[in-house]
Amino acid sequence: MSNKILNILFLGGAKRVSMAEKFISEGLTRGIKVNVFSYELVKMYQFLLSQK
Repeated sequence: MSNKILNILFLGGAKRVSMAEKFISEGLTRGIKVNVFSYELVKMYQFLLSQK
């Protein structure tokens, strides 16, 4: 495996788990380490609502 690394940030949306699995699988095929991160906008929105 090479030292290539690909970082992916998902910003909401649907089908993130299946897309992440596909990116990781393809990365393994190509010898690339894939890191997947997610930022949930909904949680931030819920937090702001609870601060009223």
